[in-house]
Amino acid sequence: MRFRDFHPNIKIRLVESFVSSLIGSMVTPFMTIYLAMHFGAKVAGLLLLVNVFLEIGMSLLGGYFSDLFGRRKIMLLAETLRLVAFFMMMVSNSPWFESAEITYAMIMLNSICWGLAGPANDAMLIDVSTPDQRRLIYFSNHIWVLFIMMAVLTIGEVFRVPVEQSYM
Repeated sequence: MRFRDFHPNIKIRLVESFVSSLIGSMVTPFMTIYLAMHFGAKVAGLLLLVNVFLEIGMSLLGGYFSDLFGRRKIMLLAETLRLVAFFMMMVSNSPWFESAEITYAMIMLNSICWGLAGPANDAMLIDVSTPDQRRLIYFSNHIWVLFIMMAVLTIGEVFRVPVEQSYM
């Protein structure tokens, strides 16, 4: 069983999961620093703690909502809202306008959407796979994505600008 033998929906879900995890891993540490600069370290820590609990809570509700409204609708809604959240984060940190409050609200919206879409994504992978494929899908979706993401981030770390030369 190889990646190219998977159903197209599985391939799309695995690639989307990898890209989302990679982008999230690249953005989250800088958002932590950004929030600490604007709200202080203690408040930023509490805000991120609330964010994590909100994502966990939404992932518990995400499965129920995906069964109630349909997996596709939940995933489309969540991914569209995530796109809006990233766009609003970009706008709220532009040279013309800066708002840490809007940025945090969009970080929360992103976490809500991530928690909401996660169970629907996992259920959709199970729906279109055979029992033989599921072990490889699990390995691909969790282990492989983690290793590739860490390799890419490590390579990125090699080429980063030293802190003394950064523009923060």
